[in-house]
Amino acid sequence: MRSFSRSRRTLLAAALCLPLTAAPASGQDYGILSSQIAVSGREAALQLELRGGRSLEIAFRDGEVRIDGASVGRYGVGDKLERSWRELLGRAVSLDDGPLGRALVSWSPPAELPGELATLAGRIDATLESALAARTLEAPATPAAPQEGVVVEGGDALRRLLRDAARLPGMASALEDLDLNRVRLYSDQDVVIDRDEAVDAAVVMVDGDLDVHGTIRGDVLIVDGELRLHDGGRIEGDVRLVDGTLERLGGELLGSVRDIEQEVEQAVRDADVERIVERAVKRSTDRFDAFRPFRYIGRGLAGILQTLAVFAVLAVIGGAVVFFARDKLETVADTARRATGRAAGVGLAGAFLLIPACVLGVIVLAVSIIGIPLLLVWIPLFPLAAVAAAALGYLGVAHAIGEFVASHRFEGWEWMRRSNSHYYMLSGLAVLIAPFLAAYAVGMGGPWFGFLRGLLLFLGILATFAAVVVGLGAVLLSRAGTTRAFAPGRPAELADTEPDLADVEGTDA
Repeated sequence: MRSFSRSRRTLLAAALCLPLTAAPASGQDYGILSSQIAVSGREAALQLELRGGRSLEIAFRDGEVRIDGASVGRYGVGDKLERSWRELLGRAVSLDDGPLGRALVSWSPPAELPGELATLAGRIDATLESALAARTLEAPATPAAPQEGVVVEGGDALRRLLRDAARLPGMASALEDLDLNRVRLYSDQDVVIDRDEAVDAAVVMVDGDLDVHGTIRGDVLIVDGELRLHDGGRIEGDVRLVDGTLERLGGELLGSVRDIEQEVEQAVRDADVERIVERAVKRSTDRFDAFRPFRYIGRGLAGILQTLAVFAVLAVIGGAVVFFARDKLETVADTARRATGRAAGVGLAGAFLLIPACVLGVIVLAVSIIGIPLLLVWIPLFPLAAVAAAALGYLGVAHAIGEFVASHRFEGWEWMRRSNSHYYMLSGLAVLIAPFLAAYAVGMGGPWFGFLRGLLLFLGILATFAAVVVGLGAVLLSRAGTTRAFAPGRPAELADTEPDLADVEGTDA
């Protein structure tokens, strides 16, 4: 048999709270009309209905002992007193009036208990003896009529079941809707229902096998056992399995077969799914709370400020490059503008070859004695040189974009028609970061503009990537702006706005 591997969740005390009702046994009568025992991980309770309308309830629950609902003291979970009380209830679960009364009266608390715990144990013992001893003086005037109830055969496995907390959640589901007024409970044995036998009750089998050749008119519950329905056998109710199996050998089953273990696991999974859905619904609902619009506005403003800060840094760097290396920057810009496709191809190849080139340089320098000291320069300077080349290329592309904008008459952009490299640089950088600014501005409108915001961010990233790749290729083609790949001179369309420096110098001469 496979073990019932359910985690110890809420232990339902009602899992095996079977009211044990029977006719008074021969011998001494303790006046117990009925008893109910509830055992779970958090409680161990006994409730007695006594003759004369009296009742008694003693419960160990969550570290507290209660007698008839009133707290009389506290105990430690798992201490000697609690273990002794649980063992008593385990023995008492299958007993009726006479044997049950004797078991309760003869119970003695464990020895060597601490002071307060010993006092509590003595009070419990005295309460049991007082309530049950009084009933021994009252003999029933007439024998009580036999009542139909629970027939228990074998109690050891049942007591083990009560102490097995992992099974209790499944047992609670298995006993649901079971007619507890007509139950035959077998434990720790094999039972055969003969062909000419008809059981007009539900049958519960614990730690045993059940062979059915006859008829069972109620439900059948198998706990850690096997049910064999033979030819000619008939079960009119449902079959419920808790760590059990059903083998059909030609018999007739009118009801359904329920695997309680799978039902409990499915219920747990459904509960987990419900919690996930609830959290998702809560998150979606939170999107429309009163402060959500302000959050989108705040995030948009933060993005705009960050983008403007990056623009300012690039503008300062670009201004420095224009001031100190204008010729080289213009050469890179001309290369990027006049040979865009070629520069893009060279830039992609150069980007892919950066790491191999760095590794190859390290290997070449490492194999030579003279080159080993140069490793200290190569390793940090190569990445810096690659970043500087990409930055120069990006600024060169921005300069080329600014020249292109200035050379065409776009409505509203007349302020950019200036014959100055600083204006070219600023206008080109503004064009490159414009998609980012637009994305953050659109995002301030809330989640309804999420697609448009994402599209603008994608365009901004794509433009930046293209500028870096084309610029890197232009830097490599022009050897960092030191060699013109094309004839020198400014574009014809800019001749009226920016005279060539050589012409100006010649005129001055």
